[in-house]
Amino acid sequence: MKSAEKLSKPKFHFLKKSLFIKAFKMNSNNAANFGECHPQKELWRVYILLCSDRTHYTGCTSNIDERLERHSKGQVEYTKSRLPVKLLFYAAFADKYKAYNFEKYLKSGSGRAFTLKHLL
Repeated sequence: MKSAEKLSKPKFHFLKKSLFIKAFKMNSNNAANFGECHPQKELWRVYILLCSDRTHYTGCTSNIDERLERHSKGQVEYTKSRLPVKLLFYAAFADKYKAYNFEKYLKSGSGRAFTLKHLL
């Protein structure tokens, strides 16, 4: 098996002492298999999409399958003119408010720099 064919290993980031996320860089081997870590607990996911015009879309959802389907069907204003989209990254959170705060951070200037340096 060539190194490019191996599954990417999860990266673990400590953003704050109280916040621990398990982050996956998406590739063709694991993009279709990003299921639940804890099926009994609702997880919130912050995700980054690559659009066809090479821009990035950052969002947050509790149901990533449904949200990705809405993106691919053109039901999301920003991405409907930028199809197809590709999932590049997601991080799972047990706390809804921490997920939305992380999404807000990623959309800030320093968050964009953090994304490019550490997540993509």
